[in-house]
Amino acid sequence: MVLHPRPRRLPLARLRPGRQLDCQRGPPRRRRLAHLPRLPQPHLDRRPVPGLAARRSHPPHRRPPSLRGHPYPPRHRTDPAVERITFRAQLPDIARSFTDSRHRIWILSREGLDVIRTPDSPSIEKLTDPIISSDAFADAAESPRSHDLWFLADNHLYRLSNATNRFTEIALDPAAIRGQMRNIAAASDDTLWIGGGLQSLLHLRVEGDRATILDSVTTPDLVSTNAQIVRLDARGWLWVGTDVGINVYDGKHWRLLTRRDGILSNDTDEGAFLADRDGSVWIGVNGAAVHLLHPEQLFSTAPLDLRITSATLGDRALSLTSTTLTRWHDDGLDLSFTSLNLDREGAIRYRYRLTGLESSWGETASRSLHYSAVPPGDYRFELQAIDPDQQKQSPVVSFTFTIRPPWWRTRPFYLLLAILSFLGSILLWNWRERRLIRRQRLLRQLVAQRTRELEAEKAELVAAREALRRQATRDALTGLWNRPAILDILIREMDRAHREGKPLALVLADIDHFKQINDTYGHLAGDAILREAATRMLDNIRPYDFLGRYGGEEFLIVLPGLPEQDPHNRLEQLLRAISTKPFLLEDRTVRLTSSFGAAWLNPTIADVEDLVRRADEALYQAKAQGRDRIVFYEAPCKDSHTIAGD
Repeated sequence: MVLHPRPRRLPLARLRPGRQLDCQRGPPRRRRLAHLPRLPQPHLDRRPVPGLAARRSHPPHRRPPSLRGHPYPPRHRTDPAVERITFRAQLPDIARSFTDSRHRIWILSREGLDVIRTPDSPSIEKLTDPIISSDAFADAAESPRSHDLWFLADNHLYRLSNATNRFTEIALDPAAIRGQMRNIAAASDDTLWIGGGLQSLLHLRVEGDRATILDSVTTPDLVSTNAQIVRLDARGWLWVGTDVGINVYDGKHWRLLTRRDGILSNDTDEGAFLADRDGSVWIGVNGAAVHLLHPEQLFSTAPLDLRITSATLGDRALSLTSTTLTRWHDDGLDLSFTSLNLDREGAIRYRYRLTGLESSWGETASRSLHYSAVPPGDYRFELQAIDPDQQKQSPVVSFTFTIRPPWWRTRPFYLLLAILSFLGSILLWNWRERRLIRRQRLLRQLVAQRTRELEAEKAELVAAREALRRQATRDALTGLWNRPAILDILIREMDRAHREGKPLALVLADIDHFKQINDTYGHLAGDAILREAATRMLDNIRPYDFLGRYGGEEFLIVLPGLPEQDPHNRLEQLLRAISTKPFLLEDRTVRLTSSFGAAWLNPTIADVEDLVRRADEALYQAKAQGRDRIVFYEAPCKDSHTIAGD
């Protein structure tokens, strides 16, 4: 398998006859982590990758003069035996090249798929199958059992069947491949792993021309879903290189490799992976190639080794092997511990809890803890080391200790306090009972006196409230409802009439020539006439009718249930109550008449102002027609009906 690391990540490589590929920058030097004495996990070697040549493609505007004018830069095949170029071809920028089990070389680019079917006598064939000819390809893989070839484009997956030698497009779930597919690996059970700029790493099984998602791997199993490498080694382990580390999956567990494990960079190069014949693994990262000499140590089952080194309570040391009994002092508890896995020092975290003081586990990266002013009690300190990257943990280590309370917090002292408290409670209860009886007697007297005062105040308040209510709703001169009160009554009766469907009449009554009375006899005489007129009308209305002074010499009469046009002459009776009997003014009598304007509520009347306006218009017509009469309001298209007085 030939891998091409990203040109912008790996340094330029120069291949000289008989010499190893040099991937170092500057003067030749070897970067090895294989022999670090404290590294029990997989050894890392950053030596250059044999046979893994990094290429640099020239932009069109900066190609060498010999290549200008050609659509693609040429590709060469060099025979090291004769040190001569034996094959030269014109190709687009290659995304990936892939050699299958039949030794065919597949060239994947953004402009399609090319193949060299016989490398010994090479000729490049551009595939023109309409299914794949217009797609841009990123990666390829071969199924170990069926030897079907899989070709991955940005958003499509194709299979080249080994049996039929025909291409088929595989249907994928559009929601699962939202993004860009860049890497593919074929497992020994003919399942596929696909990654790239997707929301997750996909594990697929293909049946016919449709893929079923077996698993969708995201965080926390993967450190990142932006996969630069998705490859399987000879063990069947899955290697996923990302921009923040390398994840390895052995079929049961995930492990993470980062700079804390010795690799030069967390950012891997696109597709830069090689599983060597000796079981080691080469991975291209930003600025170097990392060689893992013993990957099997990644999944070592040996637990982490954790030790508690010291525990002190103030200036007194606590035993770590037996229960320590110590007296209480206002001192803090200090704990120190360490892990003997020094190679994982930066990755290890510690879970802890002090049973007797806290029930939940805490977590820290520090190797020391401090508890301030631990109270008396029985305690057990528990500690565990965990390595999240390698999913390892240590057994829980612990020790116990007891802090004796001071004398004032011992059980005998508490018992003495309880006895004294009981006796004191009895004495206090007797004293309080006698005191409460005396106070109860006094309170009864005070309550009786205050009750009498409140009853007197209540009577005064009721009288004052009634006076205020009458003052707010009654006319001061006539004792009738005042204008706001009679209008509120009218609104209430209109709502009732609308609700119950009953008639409602409104009469606006006016004393005729009342101004002359005031001018001739004076305002006091006028006030006497208004009081007498109000009394006469009150004597002639029904108990459920309402009479109020609307203003000046005008009165507003609300007559619930009165049929239209007054068939029973109720209004005539009111009119005659004023005009039949003369009014007595000191030593003389005066005869007066009145004019009534009447209107009935109907569905077209929207509010109280509309009804009052209609009664006012009828009153105006009664005045215009000679006074001493009743005028019923009718629609403007008809004349108002008039009842004249005798």
